[in-house]
Amino acid sequence: MVIFVKNNDKCTCPIYKQDFIPADGVTAGEHLAKGVLKNYTEMQGKGKYENTLPCPRCGKYNMSANVLKNALSRQFDIYICDLCGNLEGVEAANGTPHSLESWWVVTEILK
Repeated sequence: MVIFVKNNDKCTCPIYKQDFIPADGVTAGEHLAKGVLKNYTEMQGKGKYENTLPCPRCGKYNMSANVLKNALSRQFDIYICDLCGNLEGVEAANGTPHSLESWWVVTEILK
């Protein structure tokens, strides 16, 4: 379990390595999800992991080695599989975005 250190209404996230103020409209869960996704993005950027990492949104091994065939998420600056990219487009059009906290990689890391 990850613990946030609270100092005078600021919380320090041990994963994201930054302070944040929950009153800014970002919950601790959302902030933690962004920290997990930031670290996963860094792993995606390393060439040796391109073919081995699953899609951070669905967890399936649908990611293409050709970065142009993957989708850039509308919710976070990270690559997701093409299928999830299409789903995000539909969800954005409907006004029902998928919560970052429910993404596969976030739920796996925070089990």
